[in-house]
Amino acid sequence: MNSELIRLLEQETGDKLTAKQVAVAVTSLSDAAQVWEQVRSFAFDSGWLCLTDKVCPLYSGQDLADITNGIILSAELAGQTQSLHIRQSENGWTATIITVGSGESCLMLEESYLSTETKQQGRGRLQYQVFWKSSEGVCKPFVARLAGLVKGGNN
Repeated sequence: MNSELIRLLEQETGDKLTAKQVAVAVTSLSDAAQVWEQVRSFAFDSGWLCLTDKVCPLYSGQDLADITNGIILSAELAGQTQSLHIRQSENGWTATIITVGSGESCLMLEESYLSTETKQQGRGRLQYQVFWKSSEGVCKPFVARLAGLVKGGNN
């Protein structure tokens, strides 16, 4: 990426950008069993699942064992260099795997958001990596991945 563009974006946002590569792979899933299979086979450290009746924070891969049934509407699972995002689509679901370290050249900006979850241990933080790329002289967001869900303290 153009170093002049990096400096301009850093001046505008006040945040530190880093040059990274990112690859995006999208797969269609036709039924709820395939969604569960995709989620259970993905190696992750943290994330969340939105089922028809509740949202489940996952602070480790072991938390998934406590969820035995339900239909997944959407989900985001984060590993060290990969994330799995599940979304409903017109004919089922899409599973998107975002991999950092290969693929297209981008600029990465890290962002952090407070979770809406309210439990006694405090609200968690959702950490995202947003990838920007230049196309026809314009730098635009390309893809964002959940990089982690961290238990909160007294936020």
